[in-house]
Amino acid sequence: MSKKANSSEVESQSLTARLRMREHINGLCAAVSNVDAIKATQVRGENTFDDSAAQVPVVIRHPPIPQSLEPESRVNRSRSLQMHWEKDRLIAKNIISGQKSALASEIVSALQEFDAPCAATDAAARLDALADGGLLLRRLVERSLLVVEGSPLWAAEADTGDWKWGDDALAFHFESRRASFGRSPDSDRAVLLELTQNDPPPPIYKDCAGPTVKLAGGGSMQAGELWETLRRRRTSRAFGHGIMPAEDLANLLLWTWGKLREVEVSGIGKLLLKTSPSGGARHPIEVYAAVRNVAEIDPGLYHYSVRRHDLTRIGPPIARDELIAACGEHHWVADSAVVFFMTAIVERTMWKYEHGRAYRILNLDAGHLGQTFTLVGTHMGYACFTTAATDDNLIERLVGVDGIHEFAVYTCVVGFPSRDRNIEEKG
Repeated sequence: MSKKANSSEVESQSLTARLRMREHINGLCAAVSNVDAIKATQVRGENTFDDSAAQVPVVIRHPPIPQSLEPESRVNRSRSLQMHWEKDRLIAKNIISGQKSALASEIVSALQEFDAPCAATDAAARLDALADGGLLLRRLVERSLLVVEGSPLWAAEADTGDWKWGDDALAFHFESRRASFGRSPDSDRAVLLELTQNDPPPPIYKDCAGPTVKLAGGGSMQAGELWETLRRRRTSRAFGHGIMPAEDLANLLLWTWGKLREVEVSGIGKLLLKTSPSGGARHPIEVYAAVRNVAEIDPGLYHYSVRRHDLTRIGPPIARDELIAACGEHHWVADSAVVFFMTAIVERTMWKYEHGRAYRILNLDAGHLGQTFTLVGTHMGYACFTTAATDDNLIERLVGVDGIHEFAVYTCVVGFPSRDRNIEEKG
């Protein structure tokens, strides 16, 4: 066999191997997004994922974080990647974007080389050894494995650089934001009825074996305003018409989120005392009021100043459809007097507690305030509704916070009781 024939055969084999490698990498580095959704589909024996087939009325979403890749761009390996094995596949997940990708070992080795920002042209040349460097570069950027300097994802990674609670708490923070609540209440009920038929709910009580001690008293035996308020507390899903007096709004804000007094702690400084407890007395929760039907106060979006006990107008009235979307498509919020968006300034709690468990404190603090809000509102004769089924990204855009240093945690709604006795109230 001639040297020329030998050379041609080698080139042919090289080209074939190169094409196979390109196909291999394109396949393994292609979209493996919504892996949890794919699993849910496989369990049900379906070929495609259908939101309506989910067990509960929640859809996990992975909104794309756009990255514009230009020849003059600089790229680097994402520092938000977590990896694990799923059977024989190595899965890389970007905890900020939520994207999951199955990676070939060659891709893993290639990513290891991107330990410092480099020009896109240099990155493509570096990847040429595996496949079409330009194509592979774009695929890695699309999958949030490589980050373009100056992009929103790059900015988000920079903003989390001072996060003290570790990657696990950070992953929970971003993953728990990716639930979209877009169904109507009737659709929710239909889904839950089907779920109950296929998989009955667990028992609502737990009893332990062993000797018992009978306890005296009971709810019906207690008298007084506190006990009566506790008995009347319900979650309302409809509101009647009316104009809330400004004084009532002031009292609701004060007795839920306002300060009772300040205390001076030697060597530390001032701490706040409120009607609800807070881990370490750090009080990370802020509240923004979307005023709709309040006397003497123009409709609009306001921030409540705990320091001054007043409202600062920060935006115009929120449009009806946008407000409903922010509140997880709960249409009844549009008939309310005020919608309160609670956010958490994470630095306040993180300053004292540097371990990831402290992330729980933010949610506990919001829960304390939610119960106080409901009791105060109920005592004042109003209908109250609280929900965590919200569009956090939309709320944060409306109130002007970044979702990392300050982010949405809970929403409270107040209005007049509905006269429609057919409206279902829940616990």
